[in-house]
Amino acid sequence: MAVPKGKVSKQRRNKRRSSVWKLAAPGLVACPKCGALHLPHRMCPECGTYNGREVKVIKSVAAEKRSVLCVAVRGEGFFPPDFFVRISPVFPLSTGG
Repeated sequence: MAVPKGKVSKQRRNKRRSSVWKLAAPGLVACPKCGALHLPHRMCPECGTYNGREVKVIKSVAAEKRSVLCVAVRGEGFFPPDFFVRISPVFPLSTGG
């Protein structure tokens, strides 16, 4: 039976173990819908889809700009207070084509 010749110090023991426990960088995959990179077998954080289905509704950038525009316009007092309640949810950001 093999018997150690001497005590292995903590430093030597830790040095021996250090090369075994290195973590690898996670593999990223491209979303088939939007092309954003995300972890495999997980929902895409950009568009909220997983396995071809929409599992979470993600607020779009255009909707955020729209809400910021509404707040900026409301703050200056151009429209009556109930104007934004009456208009449709699609609020055009630009008038030109």
